[in-house]
Amino acid sequence: MVVEERTKKPAWVHIQPYLYRNTGSGRYYSRLGRQGFRTLKTDRLTVARARLTARLQSYQSQQGLKNHAMSGDVTMAEVISLFTTASKESTDLEPATKKHREVCLLRLSSTWPDLGALKPRQVTASEIDRWASRALRSAAKVPPGAKRLPKAYSRASLKKTASILRLVLEQAKKLGAIADVPVFTVFRDKRRRHHQLPAYALPRRADLKPLLDELQFPRNCKIRDAVMAIGGPVEGKSQAELAKDLKISVSTFKRYKSGKGSIGNGKEAADFARLLIFTGARVAEARNLTWGNVDFEKGQVTIRGTKSETSVRNVPMLPECREFLLSLPRGRPEDKISQVGDINGSLAGACHRLGIKKVTHHSLRHLFATICIESGVDIPTVSRWLGHADGGALAMRVYGHLRDEHSQTAAAKVKVF
Repeated sequence: MVVEERTKKPAWVHIQPYLYRNTGSGRYYSRLGRQGFRTLKTDRLTVARARLTARLQSYQSQQGLKNHAMSGDVTMAEVISLFTTASKESTDLEPATKKHREVCLLRLSSTWPDLGALKPRQVTASEIDRWASRALRSAAKVPPGAKRLPKAYSRASLKKTASILRLVLEQAKKLGAIADVPVFTVFRDKRRRHHQLPAYALPRRADLKPLLDELQFPRNCKIRDAVMAIGGPVEGKSQAELAKDLKISVSTFKRYKSGKGSIGNGKEAADFARLLIFTGARVAEARNLTWGNVDFEKGQVTIRGTKSETSVRNVPMLPECREFLLSLPRGRPEDKISQVGDINGSLAGACHRLGIKKVTHHSLRHLFATICIESGVDIPTVSRWLGHADGGALAMRVYGHLRDEHSQTAAAKVKVF
């Protein structure tokens, strides 16, 4: 009997210098020097080549600056310039993160004008403490025509700026300008930080159903008055469908936020909230979920996050999640499950009308984790479903008290004799 020799297909295909294609996912990656494979976040060759060119230019300039840094002549201005360019060209950072870094660097330059002329080795922990003390007493710059008067910078804003300064110093360490990043803490708190999730950060289970009903109730005045007049249900129907059933002529215009899709109104907002509760996804991850990420046969939802390497994960499809997804109109694999991108305003309004504490996007993610732990799922598993990169350490600090309460309840049922 002749046994056919099975050859395993290569995982990487070399396209051109520095450009590779992953045969499993179909996406393109770059490989420059010792960086290893870095995703270009596309499966189109033309887009991958354009992004590779930009990344190669940044890499070459970084290598030239690295040789300059080894001689000890590099300044903080050059390191900050490289850090700014790398942040803008990064495909792994969210637009909000890039904007946050830009604002912090502007705040740093205004409060520490002499920083650019210093060498990285001159930025010591004592110098950083002196900068923080000066910045805390200095007047904050405000845009022209602002209504509020200039005030001193807050401790919170300076702490955020210090965290970006730490990233800049880590960039200097990669260049070889300093041996290690100085250890510093800006405005150390006297009290130990409370890591556990406080009770006020979660909506009550009893408020969840009324909250979803209030989100789904149409906000259009004509439709709302007509529904209240007939006392009819609105569950499962969008505002457009209700307007058609009630024969009411209303505008179907939807407000949009730049880059975030439609702002939820009515059924769309309630469905997006259910998607967050059933998957535990971050709002940016849920916003980008497509029907190609849903596998009904395997019973899982693939969430493609960008926050860390473990952000890309497969979350088991809960029975309620399966029922919810089957109730939605199916689209093509590349179509998004929800066209809604932001329901924080709708959530705040619904909570105000119900007279309950405010609920946000992230509250629904915490709610998913809490329900899973209270249902008996172990914390490391929940951590993987949430896409944490620390193996469960963060989840243990935040949700550890829930595990202890569950353990005490389970221990009360154990009998030896």
